[in-house]
Amino acid sequence: MSEVSRLEWVPLLERLNAVMIRSKQFAGERMEEVISEGSWCGRPPATESDICAAESRLGVRFPPSYRSFLSVSNGWRIFNSFVEQLLPVQEIDRYRILDPKGFALDQSSHEYSLEMYGDHPVSDEVYLDYETPEHNIAYRHQYYGDSLLISRGFESELVLLNPFIVSADGEWETIFSAHWIPGNERFRSFRNYLEKVVRDEEEFSANDATEDRSRSNNLNYPPNLFQGDE
Repeated sequence: MSEVSRLEWVPLLERLNAVMIRSKQFAGERMEEVISEGSWCGRPPATESDICAAESRLGVRFPPSYRSFLSVSNGWRIFNSFVEQLLPVQEIDRYRILDPKGFALDQSSHEYSLEMYGDHPVSDEVYLDYETPEHNIAYRHQYYGDSLLISRGFESELVLLNPFIVSADGEWETIFSAHWIPGNERFRSFRNYLEKVVRDEEEFSANDATEDRSRSNNLNYPPNLFQGDE
């Protein structure tokens, strides 16, 4: 892994760290622990041997952007508003193995949907179009079980690396899935997904700051009852 590849992550992860450190959602014991350890939401880098051991265990070669991310931070402790954390590489596995209960629920829901509404296969033309919003949510359940689950969500949220859709540059499709979104949200690479996470969190933070200022400006204070007559 080249030094350039690693360094490309640093500005993006610094932006993510800055916005999550300010997040009211994570204020409390976990954030206090992060602050006490240097105010870095990431983890120490994975070594090349750590990464190779995980690849050997899973029988894959990780996509380039995920591999280089691990060389900077082996997972992420306080990740974003929807996903609690990205797991260390030693803990990731195929979805059906790492979270069999969650996968069984997904499978049951998919089977019910097939029974109620029938099967509607998605063409490659639609599925491989990441630019059109209505195509970006296209869903192929058959990929889920053997995709790599690299996250821990608050409820049903998943971040999956899909080894069945691989770009010419070796990048795997990255899928974000949750019960509260239609279909799923798909990205051409892990890097593309992280960039969207950072943009969203910065927007959430800016909106929170605007609302705080608005509430402050609209406060109606009672008259000062202790002030004497002039």
